[in-house]
Amino acid sequence: MPRKRPADELLGLLVRLPWWVSVVLAAVSYLVASALASRGVDPSRPLTAVVNGLATGGRVVLPILFLACAAASAIGRAWRRDLFDRASGGGGPQAVDQMSWDAFEALLGEAYRRQGYRVVETGMGGADGGIDLALIRDGARTLVQCKHWKAGKVGVTFVRELLGVMTAEKAAKGIVVTSGRFTDEAQRFARTSGIELVDGTALRAILSKARQSGAAPRAAGGAPPQRATAAEPAEPMAVPACPTCSKAMVRRVAGNGPKAGQPFWGCADFPRCRGTRAIAGRDA
Repeated sequence: MPRKRPADELLGLLVRLPWWVSVVLAAVSYLVASALASRGVDPSRPLTAVVNGLATGGRVVLPILFLACAAASAIGRAWRRDLFDRASGGGGPQAVDQMSWDAFEALLGEAYRRQGYRVVETGMGGADGGIDLALIRDGARTLVQCKHWKAGKVGVTFVRELLGVMTAEKAAKGIVVTSGRFTDEAQRFARTSGIELVDGTALRAILSKARQSGAAPRAAGGAPPQRATAAEPAEPMAVPACPTCSKAMVRRVAGNGPKAGQPFWGCADFPRCRGTRAIAGRDA
């Protein structure tokens, strides 16, 4: 996917911010530009003419730009709430199935916000896949890959790709969410790598639980949202470093031997590195 231009990234950031932030920026930009424009032009200093011209135009253009971003932010926020209400209310599974892939990502972002996460829409995803959301809470970062597949099953390739990105980004946890189902091979790999899989059935349970809890994103000065419960993704665990090579580790499950079925930390560079660590009882 082509990298976005800095201007596009900045506009995208402004649209994702709360609407009132852009309103404040509009007021500040007008005051600053007006102050610069009022200084006039010093004939002995040619640069002042450039500054004056930019400030004169900026006191009009910048407030309009910020206010447009504020309007887009408010509209987008209302759209996400409507998506969530339809998907978690009377719309049922059909409401999710009929969504476009980008609406599906927005729905997931809203659901995780209501669980108390700070959600960053990374822009690395798309209709063909990628890391779509980054969830941040208590200093831990979780990467989410969304697969809005109406037919077929999500295979192990996508789960392996997420593990590679988790290692590179040093993320605490990874989640793959689909409106459909996962192959058996994908489920086996997820169990040994510690990646959480959320299929259509589990997704509906998460949406229903978030709706019943009434948890909403934290407002300025308001009470914090309710914490995730059993039907929601567990709190991400701190990822230790490998005692052999110091690389990040991933949660695995022993497949055989005297500790078969028990979880442990294994080096992400396995099989080249076979470093392991025990998992504390509260995280097991």
